[in-house]
Amino acid sequence: MKKFGFLLAGLMTAGVLTLAGCGGGGGGGGEPPTVVASTFNMVALAGFGGDFSAGVAINDDGLAVGFSDNGSSIKGARWTVTDASPVATALEPLSGNNYSAAYGVNADGIAVGESGVNTDTNTVAVFWPAGSSTPTELSTTGLFASGPSAAFSINADGEIVGEAVNADGDTVAIYWESLTAAPLILDNLTGGDFSSAYFIGADGGIVGEAEGDNSNTTAVVWVPSADGYAGPKALDPIANQNSSVALGVDNFGRIVGEAELDSGVVQGVVWNANGSVAKNLGANTSLQAINDSSRMVGYNLALTGSDISSIWSVANILDNKNLAVAFSQAYGINAGNQVVGVSGTQAFAALPQ
Repeated sequence: MKKFGFLLAGLMTAGVLTLAGCGGGGGGGGEPPTVVASTFNMVALAGFGGDFSAGVAINDDGLAVGFSDNGSSIKGARWTVTDASPVATALEPLSGNNYSAAYGVNADGIAVGESGVNTDTNTVAVFWPAGSSTPTELSTTGLFASGPSAAFSINADGEIVGEAVNADGDTVAIYWESLTAAPLILDNLTGGDFSSAYFIGADGGIVGEAEGDNSNTTAVVWVPSADGYAGPKALDPIANQNSSVALGVDNFGRIVGEAELDSGVVQGVVWNANGSVAKNLGANTSLQAINDSSRMVGYNLALTGSDISSIWSVANILDNKNLAVAFSQAYGINAGNQVVGVSGTQAFAALPQ
């Protein structure tokens, strides 16, 4: 499990949930308000009583998923963010496992993620049917003898992407056409061994990262075709880039993610559908998700230890707003601009008013 491994490792210490209310006037003239003029109601998403939790993804009905600890183990969590006081429902591990985490949820309420004995041992990709807390293992036929694997995203058509270890022992990007389909290993960049698929869009476009022949990882997109998936296509680098990763894509083909410079500084990046760089948010920023309403979320002061969850307009990156105070990061946004993430060490939702 790679995408949120830093979260599971970094949130093991207790913290205090601190949410910052975001003021500002509403939009006028029937036009959608700018980000700066939007008001958000900050809502704590109650976990299972342990030290930390995180909201990772949210569908257009306000159903959010993520994970929380209960003092002894970590379990996948599901919240309805519009409830008066949202409380997590456990997305249970597979029988005999102690650990689970959910990373994606689609319009039908089907959640995907992983389950394992613990966070590091033999994790396997799973899904939870809508309204159910009982997981089902996704097929790994032909991939490996035993773990690990993980599912990171599911679209409205039930297509799923993630990663798994192949027969050579390499972690590679995986695509499942349906909940019951055998996995397809997506092509890698020439000369590379590692790849991972983090998000699948409504049209089947997949984004993630892949290793090239220089051993650096690069943000990539796999494009659906009549014969399966073409690619991956490496997204254009920014100046002085060492590595990059793509984490979300909208219905217009715009891709968001981040790039790390040779200096170690991280910058949020927006790529056009053709792979060219559209916008660079500048130093110490990260973009984690984009919706079809031209809004993006992630965080400012990236990797400084004082990260602040933020929302931006795609059209104007200067039109942005912080959501919660440091430390906080935003990971998911739906078409209604409802946002989920972590603040302090607790899951939160930011609901536009």
